[in-house]
This record gives sequence, structure tokens and C-alpha cells, in this order.
Amino acid sequence: PVKVEEVDLRNGKVRIINRYDFISLDHLLLSWDVKADGQVMQKGCLSMPHIKAGDSQVIDIPIEMPKRPKPGTDYWLNLSFVLANDTRWAEKGYEIAWAQFKLPVESPASPAVSVDSMSPLSCCQNENILSVKGDGFEMVFDRVSGLLKSWDYQGMSMLVRGPRMNFWRAPTDNDVREAVMWRRMGLDQLQHRLDEMHWEKCNEKHVRVRVSTRIAPPVYDWGMLCDYTYDIYGSGDVIIEVHGVPQGKLPETLPRIGLQMALPEQLDLVSWYGRGPGESYSDSKQANRFGIYNCTVDELYTPYVRPQENGNRTDTKWAAFTNIRGMGLIAVGMPSFDFSAHWFTTQDLDKAAHTYELVKRDFITLNLDYQQHGLGTASCGPGQLPQYKLLPHEFKFRLRLSPFSKDAVSDIEMGKRVIKD
Repeated sequence: PVKVEEVDLRNGKVRIINRYDFISLDHLLLSWDVKADGQVMQKGCLSMPHIKAGDSQVIDIPIEMPKRPKPGTDYWLNLSFVLANDTRWAEKGYEIAWAQFKLPVESPASPAVSVDSMSPLSCCQNENILSVKGDGFEMVFDRVSGLLKSWDYQGMSMLVRGPRMNFWRAPTDNDVREAVMWRRMGLDQLQHRLDEMHWEKCNEKHVRVRVSTRIAPPVYDWGMLCDYTYDIYGSGDVIIEVHGVPQGKLPETLPRIGLQMALPEQLDLVSWYGRGPGESYSDSKQANRFGIYNCTVDELYTPYVRPQENGNRTDTKWAAFTNIRGMGLIAVGMPSFDFSAHWFTTQDLDKAAHTYELVKRDFITLNLDYQQHGLGTASCGPGQLPQYKLLPHEFKFRLRLSPFSKDAVSDIEMGKRVIKD
């Protein structure tokens, strides 16, 4: 019923458009606030002017631009249109519409962590493993599979299974047509082959591990050549870059492109900065506001009647998974990613016909996605619009993974960390 367009955000000017057919907007109040790092910096409430049905008007919101913006911080103007009085169908304060704008604030860059200030690293290689040790942490790579086998931090395990590329999702009800093609092309049976693995010490505080793989179904001639680069720093931060090049006669679309890993069951407390609080996908995300959210892995799950892909969160800047003591792992986008986390594997969700068939695992399956195929409405209507189809293509994306403790640094500050070589 109400649409908002920015006019001059620096001076708090927005255009309110009344989309009602016969009602003016006098029955609404405009509640607004400015948030940064999840905290309310300013707030207020305005009576709506008399804007006739189908008409529009520019209004002034009395915001004050921050004089000293915090480094690496986004400032969001949130608008909420609520009922000014009780009605027969809803009480006073019920939200009718909302809008959100990122304010044009020129925040200084976050202070960079210099490699020179970090602790030195040591490396040890034998026939089957490569170990990289730093101050308080150790990472072990399996030289047979090329996978990160374990990652210990302050005596605590951060991983059950290290990240590797994933192109499959448990088909949704809307994937009813494309899922047939995906299975026929072997996307649910992809196998990973290690072609090459080598490492080098860039300096005493920076180790680089390169892993080259081919990911393909067992009988078809198409596949993905995927190169992983792990930049490991003496601070414990790890930047992962993945470069993928498609080969052969490819499927028409892909379900997803991203990394999948498994976390210990203790890391079930989740916080993130991105869209939320509910699930969202590339073509169904505008109902979700940007913000900082907190929940459990249980609460990330969307319980559809038939188990399927669910619970994705889009446009995520960072997502942290911690235990009750505040220790855990944070993933930071460079610049952003999608994520989902479940007590079930993708195969569990794919095979189950009913929710009672899902058995909770003793680890958390975490997806950190570069892109996902849109949802569309093919269960009862058309499929995805062209711009939301995930077509096979060469890709490259980066993420930072960092173990941390909230006793030492907050997840918000960890999400802003920048590594300077």
C-alpha cells in the first residue's frame, strides 16, 4: 500500500507514494530509526501528512548524519508505517509497510591487521598430511584428498569436515522440472578428484596452500576444474579463494555454487550481518531487512512439509558460529555470500519424503554459497525469471574464515577485520 523512494537521504528527504485505491495515509504513523552495528543511533515517530490515494509527497525525516562515523560501519535508515489507531482487523502499531535505505555515510576504512604484527608459522609435511601451526592454532591438510582435515584453536576443534565445492541442493517443490535434468546430468553424484597440491611459505607469517581438483559426475564428460587457494596468516585468519572453470557439455543450470563444510555440534549459536531474520533467496529476498541477527541452528531451519533446500540467508557480510562460551568460527564475505546451516546433510534432505524421516546429526552442515539458483514458482506457475537462473560459468570468489573468542573480540569487530600483506 505504501512505496518509498529516496530523494536526498543526506538531508532525510524521501518520497512517500500512496498505492491505496481510495484511502489517504492519515491513518498511519511513520516510525523511523537509524541503526549501525545493530544498535539504534536515532529514532522518532511522525504523523503522516494527508496523501490522497494514488498521490505522493516528499517528507523530511529529522535524521542527523553521524559526525564521526565508526570505521567500516554501515548506517541504515529504517522506516515502518504502522496503524495510528485500533481497527477491527488489527491493533494500533500494526505494521502495514516498511522500507530501508543505506545512508550515504563515508565511514573510514577499518584498521588493517599487518602481517608484520602477527606470530610466526611453522609447517610440517609427511607423506599424507601437511600441518600448519601458529600461536594457539593448528591446521592439518590431507594430501591425499586435498581437504582441510582439522583445525584446532585454543584446544578446541573448529571443524568436522573442511570446506569443499558443492553444486547440489535438495530440490525444492519449485525445482520439480529442473531437478529431473539435474539428476540426469549427475549433479547429485559429483565426485572430487585431486589433481595437484603444493604449498609455499610467502614469509614467516604467511603460508599459501594451493589445491587443484576436478569435480564431475562419474559417467558424463562435463565437469568443473576448481582451484582452491588458502592464504594462512599468523593471526589465525585464513582467506580462501576458489576459481572454477567449466568443461564439456554442461547442464542448462546449476542448483548452487559454493563451499560446504561441517562444524562441531557445539557451535550452534549463530549471529550474522545481512538480510534476515527469515530465509531468503535471490528472487525472494526483498521481504528481509539488513541487520545483525542472532539465533540457533535449529531456528535457521524452515520446516517445509516435504524436506528440501531451505533456510538460506542472502547478502551476508559475515556469519559467526560459536558455542555457549563464545568460542567459534566466523566466515566473512569478500564482499558477501549466502549461507545456510542445518543438523542434516544435503543428502538427508534430498532422500527424506517426510520430516519425521530426518534424523539429527551430531555435526552442523554449513553452506557458504557464492550463488544459488532462484526459486521461481514452478510448483504452481512459471519458473525463475532469466536474471535469477544460475547458468554454468567461470567463477571466482573469496571468503575469510577466522577462529575467535568473544571474550577477546566481538563478532561485529571480527567481521570488519582487514588483513594487510
